[in-house]
Amino acid sequence: MDRFLASAAIVQGVEVYQVERLDQAVEFLVGRTALAPEALDPAELFARHRDRYTVGFADIEGRESAKRGPWK
Repeated sequence: MDRFLASAAIVQGVEVYQVERLDQAVEFLVGRTALAPEALDPAELFARHRDRYTVGFADIEGRESAKRGPWK
């Protein structure tokens, strides 16, 4: 599963289909071809990459807006 597919498949309630070419997408959308939605277990994905990052938002000191982000 490529990274773009994983990014889309992690959204719950959305079916994600992988195609290699635009004509495959068109054939699927008009009902001429069947594709199976890609499945992704978010817990497994996060567990696989847990050790990849050593710093998290909890490690940010000062700059409270950096921890909160642009939303309030």
